[in-house]
Amino acid sequence: MISLGDFKSESALLVMFICNHCPFVKHVRGELAKFGRDYQSKGAAIVAISSNDVTNYPDDSPPR
Repeated sequence: MISLGDFKSESALLVMFICNHCPFVKHVRGELAKFGRDYQSKGAAIVAISSNDVTNYPDDSPPR
């Protein structure tokens, strides 16, 4: 578990709601990873939250 307080030393925080099986997310995942690498060194934190039901979408479970 993480909380907003975990990022108090960061200059910015990007929170994204995504899921592993989404065609759009699959399309942009390489660019999202590049964005993360580029901005982490500048003090930005990035969090991706999968809000899907893992019973109905097992590919979106934390181990995956």
